[in-house]
Amino acid sequence: MKAIYKWATQMILSLRAEVKPPASDVMSVIGDYINRHMQNILVVNDNVDRRTAMPSLPTAEPKGELLVRYEPDTKKMFIAAKPFKNDCVKYQVNYKDTLQQLEKKGIFLGTTNKRLSKGMKIVSPGVHSLIFDCASSEFISMDDFVQSEDSHAGGEG
Repeated sequence: MKAIYKWATQMILSLRAEVKPPASDVMSVIGDYINRHMQNILVVNDNVDRRTAMPSLPTAEPKGELLVRYEPDTKKMFIAAKPFKNDCVKYQVNYKDTLQQLEKKGIFLGTTNKRLSKGMKIVSPGVHSLIFDCASSEFISMDDFVQSEDSHAGGEG
């Protein structure tokens, strides 16, 4: 029994040294989520055009379930909290730890009830959402996404 115990102990120690948990960079967690849900993003300014008192038109509308709202004028991104949390569970990412690390970097600003569909033809009630500051140079550059959507719209003519 001693020989088996000694062999098993050494085997476990060597396996622990070889197998490392995946390094989860918090920026890549959000980036992966955005990449998986590109078709679920609404891009629209938050402010009303003061000259006409009309809400601005979206520059990109979701092709499926609305999960993410990006406002180019405020540089804020709102992600529906429940689907994001479910995604973290599915991909074995610590939800709270991810948000805490992003908060330390000044990127995660907190939570709010946000009408993600504001600016679309049909506006739904607010949902519990996570607020991210896209003005941070460390975070996702959504301006590139907005410009590529504008060029698609302008190219069809």
